[in-house]
Amino acid sequence: TTPAAAVRQGAYKLIEFFESGRLELYDLEADIGEQNDLAEAMPREVEKLYKRMKAWRQTVNAPVPRELNPDYDPEAIPER
Repeated sequence: TTPAAAVRQGAYKLIEFFESGRLELYDLEADIGEQNDLAEAMPREVEKLYKRMKAWRQTVNAPVPRELNPDYDPEAIPER
């Protein structure tokens, strides 16, 4: 899976995908399956939650992976 972080406030959940920087926003009360990304339609909510996420990361000094692992080889993963 892609490294990511999420924050939730009320009904809204914001997901940040570290490798691409993509932000997705969902209204979990109306869309529990996270099928309808509202980020483009609700930029103020995205900004508010993203600011909250970054502030929390700073307070706990959380590392954020931004580069692909050069040693990762998907072919090396054994089949289950």
